[in-house]
Amino acid sequence: MNPSALGADVDACFAHFTRRVADLALHSEANRNRIAVLGGTEFLVLLLGRATDDAVVEGSAVALSNLALSDEGRTRVQDAGGVEPLVKVLSSSVGDGAQAAAAGALRNLACSAAGRDKIAEHGGVEKLVAMLAASRAVGVQENAAAAIANLADDSPCRERVAQCGGLDLLATLCNTSQSDAVLACTAAALGNLADDDKHRVEIARVGALEPLVRLCASSINDSVLESAAAALANLAYNESNRKRIAQLTGIEPLVWLCAHSRNEAVLESASAALGNLAYYNDMNRIKVAETGGLAALVHLCETSESEAVLEAAAGARRHG
Repeated sequence: MNPSALGADVDACFAHFTRRVADLALHSEANRNRIAVLGGTEFLVLLLGRATDDAVVEGSAVALSNLALSDEGRTRVQDAGGVEPLVKVLSSSVGDGAQAAAAGALRNLACSAAGRDKIAEHGGVEKLVAMLAASRAVGVQENAAAAIANLADDSPCRERVAQCGGLDLLATLCNTSQSDAVLACTAAALGNLADDDKHRVEIARVGALEPLVRLCASSINDSVLESAAAALANLAYNESNRKRIAQLTGIEPLVWLCAHSRNEAVLESASAALGNLAYYNDMNRIKVAETGGLAALVHLCETSESEAVLEAAAGARRHG
């Protein structure tokens, strides 16, 4: 039964119910398991598929998103048929909150290979890119870009993102967005899409190197810095990109981050980027050394307590 057909009061009850379930699911894994045992996952999927009230759609999607925070929860949502109605919300005439919530649920579901397959099967890749292009809402853009980033772990999804114009769109957002959350997610998406050389070349062609370098040089947000440096690290596996990033003075901000950042994820990404930029490139090796990069990497190797940072810094030192 469509809840909206029952009137505003019933819609308000359903909306309150879904918000409460969402809060409980966010609180603990024990709550998520209890909700699932009581048939909550299936009911939320049914409600999402039949609701037309924005608040009910949004609340159902948020609850499913929170239930999908674990591997077991993701499997339950997928098995209950949750992917298809979530994908449908992306192109339906609902408000920004409902669309952001649906994209957020797909963001979590895309953390598993099975979830990525289901999302692609129902046309979710193309709809996420289309929604990202159409919406100016920060919440929608953040969750759509993050979902694309997770989908990009699979080669077929990377291809589909590229085919429907996702690379140009992400490069543009990386260049124009004023939101740190959106910038971090778009940079992460570009970095994951750069997991093969074909897309590394295409990402450079659509002009993404420039904003990524600029973010490393100007952002003060650690999530943005981590994602932008990690994207440059992946893009620098390509020889032409190594040269272009250096021409854009991309080495200097990465060296600065290695010398001054106190965030382990930023240090790891920046060190990896310097190592890849110096790989089989004598000019870049010299530039890294001249700008203090070698000294910064040595210092990290001597002082860092993070295994990931130590591994990245040691690798960069070998290449430098």
